[in-house]
Amino acid sequence: MESSAAPKLVFSTPTKKDKSPFSGLKILIFSFLGIVAGLVGYLSYSWFIYSATHISTNDAYVEADTWPVNSHNMGYIKEVLVKENQHVKKGDLLLKLDDRDLQIELKYKQARYKKGQADLKRARELSRTHLMAPADFETAEATVISLEADLEGTLLKLDFTQVTAPTDGVVAKIGVHAGQFIQPGQTLMMIVDRSENWITANFKETQLGKVKTGLPVEVQIDAYPGVLWRGTLESIYPASGATMSLFPPENSTGNFTKIVQRIPVIIKLEQKANFELRPGMSAVSTIVLSK
Repeated sequence: MESSAAPKLVFSTPTKKDKSPFSGLKILIFSFLGIVAGLVGYLSYSWFIYSATHISTNDAYVEADTWPVNSHNMGYIKEVLVKENQHVKKGDLLLKLDDRDLQIELKYKQARYKKGQADLKRARELSRTHLMAPADFETAEATVISLEADLEGTLLKLDFTQVTAPTDGVVAKIGVHAGQFIQPGQTLMMIVDRSENWITANFKETQLGKVKTGLPVEVQIDAYPGVLWRGTLESIYPASGATMSLFPPENSTGNFTKIVQRIPVIIKLEQKANFELRPGMSAVSTIVLSK
């Protein structure tokens, strides 16, 4: 009987894989780089979308109405009744002028006017009895009218010796003192009306292609970081700031260097009761072209 040989079992020892200590680190690095690349791509896309719908400038400042207080009369200042940074109401007395010469002038003109009225009364009686020519009566009437106007002029000058505030606001830039001689039209001080503020922003001409009035504006005041003001683009200046300056450029003469011009715009600003804005404060203004 033929016996079959039993198959031999061959045991092979498994080979150990090469476990490099840097393989896991490579996975982490590539994962981190992938996350960073995705984040950079997302931020770049977001910035592109934001830049396409928002234009911004930090060449912007808070503005307010500033009222000059001018003199109507020529004379010496008797007394200054306010101080710098003092709050005043419309009609408050700011300063007085020396009115002694006007008081003397007033008495003289009152006496002349009184005599003129008496002369006119006699002329009227004579004219009624036909003892005065009509031309002479008309002359007497004209004389009284002239004297009355002259008297009213002196009274007006006396009224102007009391310089009052033209509006509610804060006194600033007082440029006169008691005893100083002033001229008509001279600026004595300024009144800053802080009841309403707006923003004047100077945008580059290359930014204003799609800008129109009525667009919403976001404003941040440097003095109050983190606080956002809402506003509306109220108007756009008809010319660049350089054109409206005291010495506008003359590009037709000499060497020419092209410079991007800036166009001022007016931004109507919402008022916040808890934040005090002062003219001249710096701001960052962003016009929202679309949401």
